[in-house]
Amino acid sequence: MIQADRGLNKVVPTKHPMSANAFSATSAPDNRSSLQPAPSSGNALSEFFRYHGIWAPGIRLFRAIGFRAKAMVISAMFMVPIVWLAFTYYKDKGAAVAFSAKELVGVAYAREAMPLLGALQDQRQAAMAEAVSGKPAPNGAELQASLDAAFKKLAAAEAAMGAELVTDKAYATLLAQARALPPASSGPEKVMEAHNELLAAFIALITTSTDNSNLTLDPDLDTYYLMDNSLGALPQVAESLAQMRDMSVAVISGHQPSAAFSKRIAALEVLGDLSDERWSAGMSKIATVHPTIADELGTEGAQKKLHAFHELAASSESAAKLLSAGDEALKDVLVAQDKTLAKLGELIEVRVSGLETERQITTAVLVLGLFGVWYLFVSFRKVLDGGLKEVAFHIDAMRDGDLTTRPRAWGAD
Repeated sequence: MIQADRGLNKVVPTKHPMSANAFSATSAPDNRSSLQPAPSSGNALSEFFRYHGIWAPGIRLFRAIGFRAKAMVISAMFMVPIVWLAFTYYKDKGAAVAFSAKELVGVAYAREAMPLLGALQDQRQAAMAEAVSGKPAPNGAELQASLDAAFKKLAAAEAAMGAELVTDKAYATLLAQARALPPASSGPEKVMEAHNELLAAFIALITTSTDNSNLTLDPDLDTYYLMDNSLGALPQVAESLAQMRDMSVAVISGHQPSAAFSKRIAALEVLGDLSDERWSAGMSKIATVHPTIADELGTEGAQKKLHAFHELAASSESAAKLLSAGDEALKDVLVAQDKTLAKLGELIEVRVSGLETERQITTAVLVLGLFGVWYLFVSFRKVLDGGLKEVAFHIDAMRDGDLTTRPRAWGAD
């Protein structure tokens, strides 16, 4: 309704109860959609998780990025545990390979050094015979050549592997003992003591190289006991046998032993028996993994000759017979020691080869698996892109009223 303002000659609208102008500002209608929730009075963090709970971060992230970025995020989350497991696997395998590879260094050093054990024992035998009889050994030149060759092999091994095995001090002690040997004229007991110290220095060198090459920490039952026999029990068996042979022959040949000398002979038999028991126990352990190991290494024959020598040493009055029995037994023990050490090296090489092969197979599977994941993601993206293009085409066609053509979608056959 229009009402005239007589005083001002103006026409002004009247306020009708149902007119739109009748609504006050405070009663103006809300322009927001009725589907949109009213704002909450909570804080920003609670608002973030209000509608989707724990899924809110992922949902908000994937709403904001494209397919390629989505695939990259999902792939990255899969890659985190894969990379960590691969890292720990390669680290552990690398440590295992390095550990056993260093064991092989110890085996190589021992194989180069062990010929010196027999050469030093032959040298002591000749020195004792000369000290008792006053006559030099007829094969002295041959013995010296063999000794020089053995020292030369050890020197080469020390130059090549000594720094890694930290054997320099033990090697220097051995050389010092070799230079300090007394002449045969010093008497059998002094000669015997000096040569025993030289052999002890050699065994200490072998022990040092064994400890520093991880061999004493070998993780497998068979190789551990092969190590213990070849580098622990058998050198002790051989040395106690050789000492007992030389000292017993000296007494039978006319040397009047001191109380300490006689006591040492009795102790050597006990020491030999203990080392033999250690050897037998080790062979029993190895046989649980390699049933034919005794025949392969020839241990039974060597032990029979060792036991026969011990029985002969307790009753024989023939120096020649005792010397011959001792030489045969010692020869077989040293042969068994060499075969045992060779078997140890062979099994450790197999272990290292197996670890490296396993690592290579794992690498191949990992690479092929990751390549397959990448290939399938790319294929899926191409199919999805093709489907979206086809949907978009149909939408445009329906808008234009043209449905006569159809594009070939990516990935469609």
